[in-house]
Amino acid sequence: MPKVAVIMGSKSDYEHLVDGIKLLRDFGIETTVRVVSAHRTPLPHV
Repeated sequence: MPKVAVIMGSKSDYEHLVDGIKLLRDFGIETTVRVVSAHRTPLPHV
């Protein structure tokens, strides 16, 4: 089963992506949606 992660920089981006997210799900594609900001979300140290 295909999987897609939709990553956006802020919640306000959702309105621009919602139609695409719905389309992916209508086609039965497992979709994970996350808001990830480089300014607010610290990256784990490698």
